[in-house]
Amino acid sequence: MIDIDQTLGTLAAESRTHLEVLEALELDYCCGGTQTLAQACTKRGLDAGTVAALLEGLDHSTHM
Repeated sequence: MIDIDQTLGTLAAESRTHLEVLEALELDYCCGGTQTLAQACTKRGLDAGTVAALLEGLDHSTHM
């Protein structure tokens, strides 16, 4: 389960899929890696719950 309070750095390190999604959404997991998903989404005007659900859904589809 993706927690919106996880840091971007942690999410990026968990899987290549997470890293690609963070890049596509322009969420900085490198220099901004200490931000939580919720904080980063707020700054970019994104809904953190939706992004978490997207990441979660991609996790399930890549493990099938």
